[in-house]
Amino acid sequence: MKKRRSLRDRKSRYTVKEDLTETRWSIFKTLRDEYEDNKSKVWTIDSIIFFRTVNNPAIIERCTSLKEVRQALNKS
Repeated sequence: MKKRRSLRDRKSRYTVKEDLTETRWSIFKTLRDEYEDNKSKVWTIDSIIFFRTVNNPAIIERCTSLKEVRQALNKS
C-alpha cells in the first residue's frame, strides 16, 4: 500500500485500492460524488476516509460514518 503512489506517479495502467467495508465504501463514494470536479480531495488510509473541505482546503476532515460526512459537509 505504501508503494501505490509510485504507480500513480508513473501513469501506470495498474491501480491499488483498499478493500473497504460496504459502509466505508458508501461513505467514500458519497464524498467522491460530492467532489466530482476534483477527486483527489478524497482518499483513504488504513480504511479511514479523509477529505479536504471546499471552503478551506487546508483543513482535512476524517470520517468513519455517514453521520460524520453529513456534519462535515454541512460545516464546509
